[in-house]
Amino acid sequence: MGRDPDGKAKIINVDENGNVKVQQVGNDVVIGLLADRPPASEMRGRGYYAWDETDGHKLKYSDGTDWVVNQ
Repeated sequence: MGRDPDGKAKIINVDENGNVKVQQVGNDVVIGLLADRPPASEMRGRGYYAWDETDGHKLKYSDGTDWVVNQ
């Protein structure tokens, strides 16, 4: 059992070894050079900001296949 922000007891998910199961919520953005940006297939759902990008320094997100600009 764990506690929520109000201090009330809360059941948490654990695996067969007692490790707490967690799920990340939100966006993960990496900042770096365009030449170092990994393939979109390796970063599905994550963002990459290349500070040396030539097309306006737009933050791009991986859709699992391509890097796209979030409009």
